[in-house]
Amino acid sequence: MERGVRAILVADVVESIRLVELDEEGTIQRWQDLLKLADSVVFSRMHGRIVKTLGDGVLVEFKAAREAVAAAKELHALVVSGNEDISLDKHIMLRIGIDFDNVILQSEDVLGRGVNRAARLMSLANPGETIVSSGVRDSLTDAVDGMIEDLGECFLRHYPRPLRAFRIASTSNGPQLPPGGFDIKLRPVLAIVPFQPTLGDEGTDRTGDVVSEEIIRIVSRSSDIAVVSRLSTAALSARLLTISEMASLLKADYILSGFYCVDRGIVMLDAELAESGSETIIWADKFEVPLTAILGRESSPCDRIAAGLFGAITLNELSISRKRPLPTLKSYTLLLSAVELMHHLSPVDYQQSRRLLEALIDRSGRQAVPLAWMANWHVLRVIQGWSEDLEQDTNLAMRNCETALDSDPECELALAMDGFANLHLKRRFDIAESRFDDALQSNPSCAIARLLKGTMYAFSDRGDLAVKETENAISLSPLDPHRFIFETHCAGAHLSAGNFQRAEELARMAYRSNRRHASALRILTVALWELDRRDEAHEAARALLKIEPDLTKDRYLKRSPNSDFKIGRRIADVLQLAGIPA
Repeated sequence: MERGVRAILVADVVESIRLVELDEEGTIQRWQDLLKLADSVVFSRMHGRIVKTLGDGVLVEFKAAREAVAAAKELHALVVSGNEDISLDKHIMLRIGIDFDNVILQSEDVLGRGVNRAARLMSLANPGETIVSSGVRDSLTDAVDGMIEDLGECFLRHYPRPLRAFRIASTSNGPQLPPGGFDIKLRPVLAIVPFQPTLGDEGTDRTGDVVSEEIIRIVSRSSDIAVVSRLSTAALSARLLTISEMASLLKADYILSGFYCVDRGIVMLDAELAESGSETIIWADKFEVPLTAILGRESSPCDRIAAGLFGAITLNELSISRKRPLPTLKSYTLLLSAVELMHHLSPVDYQQSRRLLEALIDRSGRQAVPLAWMANWHVLRVIQGWSEDLEQDTNLAMRNCETALDSDPECELALAMDGFANLHLKRRFDIAESRFDDALQSNPSCAIARLLKGTMYAFSDRGDLAVKETENAISLSPLDPHRFIFETHCAGAHLSAGNFQRAEELARMAYRSNRRHASALRILTVALWELDRRDEAHEAARALLKIEPDLTKDRYLKRSPNSDFKIGRRIADVLQLAGIPA
């Protein structure tokens, strides 16, 4: 085979599916016109040759890496120029990857590792950006060939080892993003408008403000939803505005509003949550509570409202993710849906969760939060007993954590997940504890870090500390949509502390919420046995084997971090006594 050293440029149209669905003939024609123009005024001048078009992409070979980078810069400029006088939602945007390597040359094609690497590097780019390999970077001069940013070691799909990557600055103004188009906003924005009195209300002028302020306070504790400030929403109080008008003014994806009426000391609240894009109501409920409870800031009705809107937003985003192509989904839709499906613990949903996270990581590059959740995905896969290759899942979890922390060393979720991975997959209790402490130093209210730190104590025969940390975690996250995870970890803490009755109660609560959670059933089995309720323990063990048919005492000990401690050996012994094979 003939070989030669070439710079390989791979370019891809961002959100091509959405663009084609919006304007099939127009999009295809503009893309073809762009390629013709680029070939005549850019590629030929830079000694480049279009090897092939890839539907919504193109592969071009150059003899010199510097010429390929210069061509990429001009290609981005042509795209910006071509978008003039075109509506924003129809703008074409490119992301480009370039590698420089010894490749296989054919008369009408170019093959080899360099082609594959260029395509994978392209997946790291944001719209209007070019990502290059270290081989290309070596041929460039910073500030002369563009502003060059070192991205460090990047983990690319299907590559066993990370690759060093560099970002070439985007065009001067950069492409504008169409409404609802490509973005890397990882949290939907919620605006909570002060509740308004109905006619004849006898309450104080502050009742509606107090209700909205309390809901804002509760929801603001979540890392999954961004909340518009109270001062911004208060400015719209009592104004006759439509959902779309409020959403436009507040830049909100969801609007919570409502009315209240006071009758003989009883406040009746009528709340509704609207999706700003469709202006449809996705959740509504009514509440009655004493006026003294509202003015005294007792939060029970506001807790219920907050819990309702949390669940409604998650289910709405999950529904959207099931109906639309991945390239058209907002980034927070991908993230919320991936996390929700991951915690369903259904094998089919679990795989879809991974696909959503991969799409988000391809889009957002080295954003810490998606990478941290991908690490969590691999750890949970091992815990559930679904891993087909323990070493591979361990390596992928650790790599995702490393990349996330390289991107954001203070990301509390990434720190917690790195501790989680070190605890369960590496059994490095010292590193795990250090990571949990770092996460809590970054945010003392990080419930997931406190929960996992408690589990580390439970694994290492420190039951009392485990109970303290896990109970604290539950109090910090009373509205978490995946509460069964918190209940399971807390049940394990009580099991380690010898509080078998409380362990049983919590394990049953978790199991009722998700009957595919193997950890809850393991704890329930052991707690029932220790309470001398042997028949129920045998029944729980049989249910456990239906979820995890390959479970044995030996496999449990091999994969569980507590196997070197008294609690781990006792759990393994009891599981065998209850009917789990040796």
